[in-house]
Amino acid sequence: MPDLKDSKSHPEGDRLETTTQLATIGAMVPDLVHKIGTPLNIILANAELLESSVQDERGAARLLAINEQIDRITTILHAFLDLAHPEEPCFGSNSIQQVIEDSLIFASEELEQRAVCVSTSFAPAPAIICDGNRLKDLFTKLFLNAANAMNEEGGGELNIALETCDRDLLIRVKDNGEGIHPNNLPQIFEPFFTTRPSGQGCGLGLVAAQQIAEQHGGTIQVESEVGKGTTFFVRLPLDKPTDSL
Repeated sequence: MPDLKDSKSHPEGDRLETTTQLATIGAMVPDLVHKIGTPLNIILANAELLESSVQDERGAARLLAINEQIDRITTILHAFLDLAHPEEPCFGSNSIQQVIEDSLIFASEELEQRAVCVSTSFAPAPAIICDGNRLKDLFTKLFLNAANAMNEEGGGELNIALETCDRDLLIRVKDNGEGIHPNNLPQIFEPFFTTRPSGQGCGLGLVAAQQIAEQHGGTIQVESEVGKGTTFFVRLPLDKPTDSL
């Protein structure tokens, strides 16, 4: 496990570059969403009208493909908005074990489709002041990221461990998937970076996860070895993250 004490997800120079990129996205997104959303809604409305008139399987399949791509564009636009203009955290007392268990439920469909074996190890840990919903989003993104790194034919293993470390909670999310090439590791928290095939993911999930961790005064680190798997280390302070409010 890496030394997490006073550590960062990546160097300050990279962090500044990422912040600049997010600020640029933030300035562009509202107008972009409006310009794309209006014609997209027209396409969707017409596709829905055509559904009642299409009789053959080939035509129905084409309409289904149109609707699926509309959903994908909508998801990407929402991801842009969430990243560029994140919600202010709503802090309250939450059990991180419960947050993790709820996140596993949210990711269960993808994990089950890939026959991933999930194991957990929860050491006794106090409740912390955090935004439970935002952290559920963080862990769900990590679990889905792990699922996508595993063989679709099954045999994947996902282990989630929770423990206290100094004045922090340390959560380890470990998979035995394909791993991340060393050349790609410095880039995984950069906006739009993805190693997934075209059409699968837009490279914003880990950026958002890191953003949520930092809202809570925490960090995310990663270790990976090609062919053996990847481990994400999420560290969250036990004390109320006043600097993030």
